[in-house]
Amino acid sequence: MWAANRPLRRARWALVAGVALAAPALGLSTATAGAAAPPTCGLASPSLVGSVYGAKFGPVFSETKGHVTVCSYVRTAPVISVLVRFQTGEDRADFDAARRQFDRRGEHSVSRSGFGQSAYSVVLGSGKTITSTIVALTGSTELLVTGTGALYKAEQLAETVLAKL
Repeated sequence: MWAANRPLRRARWALVAGVALAAPALGLSTATAGAAAPPTCGLASPSLVGSVYGAKFGPVFSETKGHVTVCSYVRTAPVISVLVRFQTGEDRADFDAARRQFDRRGEHSVSRSGFGQSAYSVVLGSGKTITSTIVALTGSTELLVTGTGALYKAEQLAETVLAKL
């Protein structure tokens, strides 16, 4: 089953990564002038991500564009993908607009407490094919953590990273 779904999983992760980097250009969020540089992937090292997801990851693939930094972690056997996205210069209106984008795509978001000033989660799929996402706003930084597997893993990683911000 995993092999049969491989093209679908790759396409989904390509879409997630593309949206994560393109969100500002699409008007999903705006950054304020003079905002601090985005946090680095060092806040979510491969060893930290691996300890949460129970897997060993190779080096992080990172990309920064403006106020957005995306950190991608991939393991091939079994397939586990995790994406951590930071965006600075965010306010509550930006955060709420991004949440509405999830809901408009039919990805029902659920409010979460205990993660920064405001947070929501989205879980897609069922059975062995689950992608869980948590998005939190703390100060003027939005943190998105999405990964293969149960929501508690994304929550645990988000909680650890938020404590470092």
